[in-house]
Amino acid sequence: MQLHSQGMSIRKIAKQLGVSKSAVHRTVSEIGTEVRDTPVPLSQQACPTGVPIEKQTVLPVNNNNFNYKNSKNMENYDYQSMKEIEIRRLELEHEIQMKKLEMQEEELSLRSRELNLKSKQANSESVKQEQEFRVLNWELTEIFAEELELVDSKGNIEISLEDGEEKIEVLKELRKKIQKFCAVYKVSIETFRLFKYLQKIIMLVSKELDSVYEDDRYDEDDEDTTWSLDYRLDFNERQTIKRLIEEEND
Repeated sequence: MQLHSQGMSIRKIAKQLGVSKSAVHRTVSEIGTEVRDTPVPLSQQACPTGVPIEKQTVLPVNNNNFNYKNSKNMENYDYQSMKEIEIRRLELEHEIQMKKLEMQEEELSLRSRELNLKSKQANSESVKQEQEFRVLNWELTEIFAEELELVDSKGNIEISLEDGEEKIEVLKELRKKIQKFCAVYKVSIETFRLFKYLQKIIMLVSKELDSVYEDDRYDEDDEDTTWSLDYRLDFNERQTIKRLIEEEND
């Protein structure tokens, strides 16, 4: 058993002792059983190390060291948490700034489109205004061109009552359109340089018509009597009108 406990194999033990391997194996097995069945003293069960309990040294627990480690762990945890919070806050601020930039870009885009539309609208209004002005000014010029053709050598103009009634309606209608144009586009009436002469012709023709209507001899149903209207433009007025017509036609 001693040889076997030293690590020698059963075959070598049998060879050294000069016995059979089965005999050595049986002997080792019987001795091992006896050893296992031998009871262990109570003192050794209580003290597996063989040292009595009262003589064993109990190491004190270092609570300070434990608390210090826990404190450091908590500090590390708090630091990491604060760091994560700060990083998230920076991320949110960045996202907010990016959204603000996107909104500003969108607002600038809308503003640009609005300005373009207003510019197009203004250009359209300007073109429309210019076209309407040209039409009205052309009508005004044509009327005075006809007036100059009616003037005799002394500056007098003579037309029939019927022509006078028709003329006054045309002149008043043109005056109304010019006044409306100036009100809509907020321009001075003096933009139409012949307008003041239009006013004078309306006044002269209206005065002649009133004279006929107030005449006791006038009878609207009398077709045999011929009535005429006479009014006059002086030399300076005729020259100014002629010059303005030429300038407008250039």
